[in-house]
Amino acid sequence: APAPLETVVFECAEAGPAHLAAALFNTLAHPERARAVVTPPPDGEERVPPAVEALMRDLHLRPAPPRDRSVPASHYVLLEVAGQAPGMDARVRERWPLPALSLLDEASARALQAALRPRLHQLLARRGWERLHVVSGPAPEGPRAFT
Repeated sequence: APAPLETVVFECAEAGPAHLAAALFNTLAHPERARAVVTPPPDGEERVPPAVEALMRDLHLRPAPPRDRSVPASHYVLLEVAGQAPGMDARVRERWPLPALSLLDEASARALQAALRPRLHQLLARRGWERLHVVSGPAPEGPRAFT
């Protein structure tokens, strides 16, 4: 039987980093192995900063769904932005410290993406959640006519 779909929860004290991380994760992860969801920040502000929304549109990223608490999560990632109080609890398996970013402009949104991407690749590789990629192109020979 195939392994069950794993749910990864991304949390952050502010809207934006978790949304971008989860959207990137969902494009990189094998869709039958793992999916990411987002927990809204503790302050209840769910609005993603416009610069992050614009970057996600440019990258053709679909927003990750909000966490459904009735679905058990298999992995938690807490994104800690420098200068913010962590919202730590015992469920969190990983903490990913991030540089202080304003997320008010495209450059800071791209800096956030650059900070997240290597960690996402490491998590996917470590847990075996990567998508499979074609190593070579199509066969060099096409169909042949029968003679």
